[in-house]
Amino acid sequence: MSDQNSKQVKRAKLQQVELDVPAQKIRNITAEVRDITYEVIDDKVIVQGIVHKQIFYVGVDDVVYHRAEDMNFSTFIDVPGAEEGMEAQIQAVVEHVDFELSPDGTELTQKVVLEIFAKITETVQIPLEVGDAGPFRLETVIGEDAEQEIIVNDFELEIPAIKVTEVRAEIRDLNYEVITDKVIIQGTLHKQIFFVGEDDVGYHQQEDIPFSTFVEIEGVEPGMNVQITPEIEAIERELTTPTNIHQKVVVEFFVKATETQEINLNIDPEGELMKLDQVVATGETQTMDVSDFVLDIPAIKVTEVDVTLEDLDITVIANKVIVQGTIHKQIFFVGEDDVEYHREENIPFSTFIDTPGAQAGMQVFIEEVVELAKVQLINETTVHQKVVLNLSVTVTEEVQVNVATGDNDVLIKTRQVVGEGVKQIIVEEIEPIAPPPPPPPPVLGVEVEQELIKEIVDEEAVAQEIVKADFKLCPPAAKDTVSIDAEIRADSVEWQQLNGEFLVTGIIDKDIQYLSRKGKTIMRSEEMDFTIVVPFPDLDPEAEVDVSVEIENVAFELRDKGCILHQAVTVVATVQAGVSEQVFVVTAVEGTGEAEDTIVTETIDVLVPVVVDEGIFTPDPLTIEVDLEEVVPAVVEILDVDAMIVDAAIEFVDNNNDDLVEITGTLVKEVEYLDAADNEEAFIEEIPLEFTLNLADIGLEVGEIGVDFQIFGEIVDLEFEFDEAADELIQDLEIQFFIKITVLTELTVVTAIVEDPFDVIEEVITETLILDIIDDGLPPQPVEVVVDVF
Repeated sequence: MSDQNSKQVKRAKLQQVELDVPAQKIRNITAEVRDITYEVIDDKVIVQGIVHKQIFYVGVDDVVYHRAEDMNFSTFIDVPGAEEGMEAQIQAVVEHVDFELSPDGTELTQKVVLEIFAKITETVQIPLEVGDAGPFRLETVIGEDAEQEIIVNDFELEIPAIKVTEVRAEIRDLNYEVITDKVIIQGTLHKQIFFVGEDDVGYHQQEDIPFSTFVEIEGVEPGMNVQITPEIEAIERELTTPTNIHQKVVVEFFVKATETQEINLNIDPEGELMKLDQVVATGETQTMDVSDFVLDIPAIKVTEVDVTLEDLDITVIANKVIVQGTIHKQIFFVGEDDVEYHREENIPFSTFIDTPGAQAGMQVFIEEVVELAKVQLINETTVHQKVVLNLSVTVTEEVQVNVATGDNDVLIKTRQVVGEGVKQIIVEEIEPIAPPPPPPPPVLGVEVEQELIKEIVDEEAVAQEIVKADFKLCPPAAKDTVSIDAEIRADSVEWQQLNGEFLVTGIIDKDIQYLSRKGKTIMRSEEMDFTIVVPFPDLDPEAEVDVSVEIENVAFELRDKGCILHQAVTVVATVQAGVSEQVFVVTAVEGTGEAEDTIVTETIDVLVPVVVDEGIFTPDPLTIEVDLEEVVPAVVEILDVDAMIVDAAIEFVDNNNDDLVEITGTLVKEVEYLDAADNEEAFIEEIPLEFTLNLADIGLEVGEIGVDFQIFGEIVDLEFEFDEAADELIQDLEIQFFIKITVLTELTVVTAIVEDPFDVIEEVITETLILDIIDDGLPPQPVEVVVDVF
């Protein structure tokens, strides 16, 4: 076993030890842009943000260390025509990260190249010409108008005043209701009154006045969109008595009513440049929730149930929209004392809607309707509920198009593109890396032994779905003669992780056997597709995931005189995730000097994976040639080549040689290109990888039987060349594998310090880990152990 991960550190009393060490190599640096803010001024947009970096480096002790840091940046982009108050869409991309390590490994210089793109838009009201392009999701203007409201009142001051210096007013809690041809407006006029008392001291009081008014707009109907802009036009006040202020506030309410519609427009290269939402797909689904709610007091009847949807979370993936949320129910019932009571219930739900053409990143508009909310009082405390929801979605993609305008066409409220600009900047910083601590003097102190282990924590999430289908039987089946054998087709199960959940799909194979009415045995086969959404929030991105699916129940019944077999198959999907973490644990604590043999500890024996060694294997660069004459449609220009390594694995080649291993994996490449019609196309190529490696060549030591490997492969560099004959693509790749070796070992770990008569220990650091305790007959469980001693 290598000694690099087993630590024996002598520490003198009152001495602090830095764990950071100088770097011998920077393994990699990742960077992303966060917290972007902007301010639009005349002909410019000022952009600020943070570059968040993750730095991984190999210390002089051959251990991989990690450090996170933030770098602030600020710049401006010239956009002619931009004005204060306009909107901006900012996109910042990390184009390159360059770094240089000082010769002594104590200082890291970094340069991050950012490309920042800014688009400035202005909300306008413009007539657009109807045509054939689209459809686009637009806000058509129904009408607009303004109404003045004069709010007059007297206000009593708490103390006498000699004069009022200022009255400030603003509108708060504004809400509205739309009825036919009218918009009713309600809210609060909030005022702050500043005055001077008879003692010549300035005072302040505040006042809230509810108000109500309406604005007439011909054509407005309930359900339409309304934008209300209030403006305080004038404030008058008069101190009529030392404690009474007579006030008059004039407020103008400007109201615009619009209606969301899908409209085709006329595209004109010379027309106005607009930023519009083009409709990509629409879809609709129904979902039903059946549940029983137990009341805390007896009821004689349920009078009403009010159902709303809350906390909707909508995610777009390829050809589907996933909807999650909460069904919020308010149940009103009459108790045995003839008093009406109210209770609330929240039920989470999850479903998906097929939307062909939808892609991740597109925008979704959803309309939810509670079609049925039925309740039944089964007994005095149990309410049986059935809720049917109808969800319809519209998926749109933001596009920038030139549209024809006209005086007699549809009046649209939308965003007009004022201008756009792009700029590259370099964010540079020097990062100090702490030097190693000096060796402690041989004085009265404490000696600590530690071992680096790999802790694995398993998590699990389960969800089920009832898959229903009707199967036509010909000839018809005789009653009570049907049997169904169903199983999940193993090679059909696929899953996709996205935004805190897993989308699991697959195929159910079924064999159906029955007797016809003439007594003949009939055999039929059928397959059913299924999709299950398994919520799994807060999952560690480094977790190793395993997905399994099984059939829990198969229910069926004969319908239509034995001609239709109605089936309901309950499918259960289980997602298991293992999260591993490396941590040092204390295996022994001994006193030094006069404190020798005086420290008493409590320990336990555990079976844990001990980290033996880790290292990086860099094989010779690969050169891959692709014959483009076989690609359909034909390649005219290469746009980009992207590659990744999947299914990396490692195993021993020769049982007589503990160091000789074989590394395998698959190189998956996606090539994006233009065809002769200037269309963007892509093809994917999978290339098996196989390398034979002597672990000793990269400084790794095994020295144990029954070791376990963890391996991760990545592309360090990729360059490609498109030859002039346009018939061959030459790609040069540099590959790197990170290898970790662990051994399942019986280890004694310290759980507490019982005695320290010389007080050489200043601090004991503990942590709760999931460990397998030897000979306790229980599965791995949380144990508080000592991870460091100072």
